[in-house]
Amino acid sequence: MSIQDANQSQIRIDEFKGKKAVVKGVRHPGVPVLRRLEWWMLSREAEILQRLEEIEQVPDFLGYPEPFSFAMEWRAGESLRQVDPSELEESFFLELEETVDAIHRSGVTHSDLKRKENLIVSPDGRPVLLDFGASFRKKPWFRPLNNWLYNQFKRIDLNAVAKYKQRYAPQLCDEQDRRRLAEPVLLEKISRFGRRYILFRE
Repeated sequence: MSIQDANQSQIRIDEFKGKKAVVKGVRHPGVPVLRRLEWWMLSREAEILQRLEEIEQVPDFLGYPEPFSFAMEWRAGESLRQVDPSELEESFFLELEETVDAIHRSGVTHSDLKRKENLIVSPDGRPVLLDFGASFRKKPWFRPLNNWLYNQFKRIDLNAVAKYKQRYAPQLCDEQDRRRLAEPVLLEKISRFGRRYILFRE
């Protein structure tokens, strides 16, 4: 049964390889052009999950249950939007920061951590990161544009963590966090300008 329609996918809970799984598939399997675009997005996410398989706070990739879909491990918990983050232990935010650093060491950024729906609080109060559809991967060798974009998205991740710490656990904020929040990167500035322009036009 479909439980969610995302921008490029349908998501459902199912069984796969004897495990409870989240299955993500294309939304328009009968429309070749849309199917190709949606599967390109989903296959990127599947590759990222496989790259991050050693990181405990990222669901495991389980495989491809059917054409144009992939399955990943289901994790119990509630999204950060469903809980009161101010009641979380300091360890949640510290482990979130450590997890993001581990993802970056793997040459990947999440790029959408500001959405609370992408962070799960597990039953034992630990963070789990979901939805790597917007993630960005650093490529090898000298690629100036790729490296610049990677560093931009990396800072966006770090800024998101710093903002959570500032709002819900300000005692954990250090000087580097405050400097990051005071100096948004170029892509963040462009995004903010776009949102303000749209609101002004409306």
